[in-house]
Amino acid sequence: MLVRALTDPISYFLLFWIPLYFQKRHGFDLKQIGTFVWIPFAVAAAGNIVGGALPRFLISRGWELDRARKSTMGLMTCLMLLCSLLATQVSSSALALVIVASMMFCHAAWGNITLPAEVFPKRAVGTITGLGGTLGSFAGALSQLYIGKIVDSYGFGPVFIACAGLYPAALVLVFVLIGKLGVVREIK
Repeated sequence: MLVRALTDPISYFLLFWIPLYFQKRHGFDLKQIGTFVWIPFAVAAAGNIVGGALPRFLISRGWELDRARKSTMGLMTCLMLLCSLLATQVSSSALALVIVASMMFCHAAWGNITLPAEVFPKRAVGTITGLGGTLGSFAGALSQLYIGKIVDSYGFGPVFIACAGLYPAALVLVFVLIGKLGVVREIK
């Protein structure tokens, strides 16, 4: 649930603020936003598929679930960190589109939605997922207030830097709090 509290604000940022980022930072008008800014969202859909397919592929090659999922999450964390930092410096609109699309791909492929099913008994998965979604949504909604103030005062750079830092923090939580994936914990 805490992992969702760290990553859902990034979801909200990517969903709601990216068109404004392209307008303010790269001078896109409404037509350009409609013509180009759908691309990162389509790439995110591919990230959702890869986020499930890559661990499954690794498992088919003999990897344990824990290693396959955490390796995928680790790879996406590293790429997300890199892309988030690059987004603070890029001046080319085309390159910014590629970087933001890559961020959205990594965000979707990170795959934290499936974590409860990998560690909790079937009877608890729905409840845990719902609680995680509630906490994540609360954190995401609250983050909107701060994102707006930060963007107005300092631009988008600090928000992208926050995105770069939240993924490693979330991955540490996965390793420390969740432990081994695929080992179902009993809840009494």
